[in-house]
Order: sequence, then C-alpha cells, then structure tokens
Amino acid sequence: GNNFAGEATARIDAGSDNSQVEDPADAMLAQTALRMLDSGRFEEAEALLRNEIDESDERSRLQFLLGIAMQKQKRYGPAIARLDAALASGRAFPERRHAAHFRGWCLFYLGRPEASAVAFRSHLEVMPDEADSHFGLGVALLETGEPEAALPAFESAIALNQANPERRRDLAKAHIRRGDAYWELD
Repeated sequence: GNNFAGEATARIDAGSDNSQVEDPADAMLAQTALRMLDSGRFEEAEALLRNEIDESDERSRLQFLLGIAMQKQKRYGPAIARLDAALASGRAFPERRHAAHFRGWCLFYLGRPEASAVAFRSHLEVMPDEADSHFGLGVALLETGEPEAALPAFESAIALNQANPERRRDLAKAHIRRGDAYWELD
C-alpha cells in the first residue's frame, strides 16, 4: 500500500512498548517524521532524519523511520538494511511491531516472494487485522505459484477494506488480485 496511516500510524500509541524512556527531542523528531510519512512527504522525512542520524546512530526508532521513508520511495535495498539494523539493536520502540510489514514489501520488490510471505505472516500474527499485510501475503503467494493459498489472504484483505470507505483503492486492488488468483486456478 502507499497510505502510511493505514499501515502503521493509525494504531501506534506512543510509548506502548517502550521499555526505556525516549529522549524528548528524539520523540519530537520521530513524531514530526511520522506526520511527514503519514502525509506522503517521504523525501522530506528522509531529509529530516538524515540530517540527524548516520548509519552508526544507536537511535533505533529514528533508523526505523528512515528505513520506512526509503521504502516508500521504492529504494528497497537500503530501506531493508535500515529496518534490519534498527531491529538488530533489540531496543523497543512503538513502531517495532510493524517491522515485518515493511520488510515484507521490501522483500517482495527485491524479488524474494517466499521471504516476503514469511514476513507478512509474521506481521499478521501481531496485527491480524492489517488489510495491507493480508494483501501483501496474497501477492507474495501468487508470485510463488500458490494461487489457492493466496485466495484466503485476498478474501481477508477484501473483508477488512470493505469496512473502511477510505480504503476503496485497496479494496479494488484486492478484488483484482483475487481475480488473478482465480485466473491462475482456471
């Protein structure tokens, strides 16, 4: 998907899984970056974060948000490297539970649909109502030649998107890809 709010920020309750107190300046920077990502200003978010951190910076949350900004600009290799570095630290931050979702899309577009399917399944264990992860799982399974397994994923994406009038494009995409799965099955 390309609407960040639908994927992550709508359900992020700041501090929910933060084990250590975040520096207030870092928290403000993260909130500013999240607002930029949420409104589709991905280049601006990247510039803001790059101005503050480099590859060796220990602030996992900021590294993670930088990875998302890159992923949203279709730079999947550098994006997944940032996401993975943020996760490797083991530090808690509110967006961490969405990591598998963003990794799933990076892996999918890097031509690794099997790994992508694993990532989307992992995200759905944590966020079972994430329509875009159901959709991602479906397209990954289609890509691996498993149209029958893809059908329930598309059905879930359709059911979840139907409930939200703001997700009409996502609903249409899920219907189209479900049709592709039926086409593959003859």
